[in-house]
Amino acid sequence: MSKYSSVKNNKISLDYRISFYSEDVPWICLILPFGLKLDVANSFFDYFHNQFNIITYESRLILDSSSLQVIDGELTVENHVKDLMVVLNHKNIEDTILVGYCSGAGIALAAANQNPNRFSYLILVNGEFVLLNDRDCVTQYGIDIDNLLPIAAIDRSKAEFILNRLQPKKSYKVRNTFWRKFTLFTTTFF
Repeated sequence: MSKYSSVKNNKISLDYRISFYSEDVPWICLILPFGLKLDVANSFFDYFHNQFNIITYESRLILDSSSLQVIDGELTVENHVKDLMVVLNHKNIEDTILVGYCSGAGIALAAANQNPNRFSYLILVNGEFVLLNDRDCVTQYGIDIDNLLPIAAIDRSKAEFILNRLQPKKSYKVRNTFWRKFTLFTTTFF
């Protein structure tokens, strides 16, 4: 059974979700894409709750009330990494499998680089993230997404229009059993 709670990093409240299965199994920490609520991880929790202890959290400030003023520099990679560490430290999680999904993959990379002894595995899932702060590492897909996001932010109808156009059009065959399970999971969760 998972529980929802929150912890503060300075004045910023971080909502998180946790599921504890056993002291004998490893932890998985899922870093969600920016702007997604904890419930998006329902399938992730359903799939792994009998094998791992699980924790995830919402990114800072993005889902907070629109009346909240975001100060310049609040949404830096460094602050997102600090948030991750605050959540893990709050629950005394010293070693975890780190799963970064989409924009969460960029945070996972930075966190693993800054705290390599805290993570037993690093799993980066789909999405686009820039390596080494180098624009030459950005794919055409990433450039397209960067151009579409400001349009999607205009209003809900534009966001829905763009989201409907970004749905995958082909499926992939998977041969290995582990990847077949993972693929089933990714199609449900992602």
